[in-house]
Amino acid sequence: MKIYWRCCLLLITTVSMYETKYGYVTWKKNKLTFKECKSSSQIPISYGARATFRNEINSTGWAFLEVHTSKDVTDEQQAYAAGFIEGYLTRDLIWMHWQNMLKGYCYNKTDLCGLIEEFIEKNENYIASMVFLNEIDPYWYQVKLYYIQLEGLAVGYNQATSDPYQWLTARDMVWINMLGDLDDLALSLALPKNLPDGLLFGDHCTGLIKLLPDFKNLYTAHATWNSYQSMLRLQKMYVLHYKVSPLDKKRIPGYKMAFTSYPAFVQTTSTSYLRAWSPGRPPSATVTRPSLASSIHYVYIVDYNKFTPSSKVCKGKAEKGLLWVIEQLPGYTEAADLTEQLVNTTYFPSYNIPYFPTIFNLSGGNVRVATFGDWFGYKTNPRANILKEKQAGITNLRDMFNTMRYNDFKHDPLSRCACVPPYSACNAIAARNDLNPANGTFPFRALGHRSHGGTDAKVTSWQLRKNYEFVAVSGPTFNISRGIPPFVWSEFDMGANLPHIGHPDVWAFKPIIHHWEWT
Repeated sequence: MKIYWRCCLLLITTVSMYETKYGYVTWKKNKLTFKECKSSSQIPISYGARATFRNEINSTGWAFLEVHTSKDVTDEQQAYAAGFIEGYLTRDLIWMHWQNMLKGYCYNKTDLCGLIEEFIEKNENYIASMVFLNEIDPYWYQVKLYYIQLEGLAVGYNQATSDPYQWLTARDMVWINMLGDLDDLALSLALPKNLPDGLLFGDHCTGLIKLLPDFKNLYTAHATWNSYQSMLRLQKMYVLHYKVSPLDKKRIPGYKMAFTSYPAFVQTTSTSYLRAWSPGRPPSATVTRPSLASSIHYVYIVDYNKFTPSSKVCKGKAEKGLLWVIEQLPGYTEAADLTEQLVNTTYFPSYNIPYFPTIFNLSGGNVRVATFGDWFGYKTNPRANILKEKQAGITNLRDMFNTMRYNDFKHDPLSRCACVPPYSACNAIAARNDLNPANGTFPFRALGHRSHGGTDAKVTSWQLRKNYEFVAVSGPTFNISRGIPPFVWSEFDMGANLPHIGHPDVWAFKPIIHHWEWT
């Protein structure tokens, strides 16, 4: 099974003709010098940050960015350099993503955007004051470094931009990194009488953790659900040698991470991280999935250091602390070690409905079930039932990957709804809302025709996570034999009205495993 995926990857990387860019930053006192080069051999031993970037979106669906900072410079210099080098090397993708996702966001919403800008200003003033008052506190110290990285991102981007019309400010970078929260923020500031469908029926991602029988392997997987114009995607690796605080010389946990992201995002939204939580220990998987429906944040942490796979000479085991689940509402957080449940049921699913009853009730879950039906129940939602059924057949990596791309809405009884036609392509592990007929009848917009669906899938395993690797595919799912064609912008009825600059026309990519250059 492992050989199959790697052969697939080798085939793609062999035929790729895309240029790999390299760059590095050096510091002399407080002056930054950046140089772009053609190979890693041209990067000196002493640097503030180094990076490699390759755009393969047209051949694999992904671009790849790897950024490493040096522990020989200050944390502030590392953060600024990391942002600068990313902004410079990924400049073109950042401008495309800005046009696709934010350029027209404030059209006919001047008053609302003014309220958002006012909120951001107040929030940043508050953050600045807290950083100043708590300069040795580990939390606020890391917040400070985050904003320094955003500042460097803007400066690097603008240095690589010759057209003043395309310049972006550090505040613009804040807006890009707030994309996952903008609609939620707009709702709270504008207080409309009727809650928008996109928030009331928020459906953002699917997550699955699967423990194979006899502890043969442990898979962690995630499928992003998003608007189709968001599909300029990067796989990123950050190695940031920050200290915990100015007074604590220990390196931060999670200093090394691999994740899927977007242009100008110095984080991830609704997706997964592979992190090394302590020096010298293999990485573990963290999946964070914000749901805008009710300002809920879901986090599940799979600590692979607590897992031992079975072998000919070793009996497998799962130690306490292997799986932690955290759900958060404003003012309330609940967390629990669900390792025992994982061992008993062999899987843990996630699909934008709170697991913890208190979070479910506080977020209005009971009201939604009473008003709109079983689609909103934790155990009765179509995805809950599909995941329960499909996970039982997972025996290897191929099965796990195919499960995360599963959509058979025309034939699967679990995809049926009180709709015309009597099913929805949203009722699947990987949605394809574009395939729902525009003239269909659906009880609420989430089930209907729109530019939205499962835009990727990522799966890692006990073996893959050791090198921060995962099987990944970009683009909406397809299965021609089951009546689900690849997504094609030129054939999509909404395509002419939705910006998708830099996108391939046809999204029919194979899964790949990317090998990091400097792991």
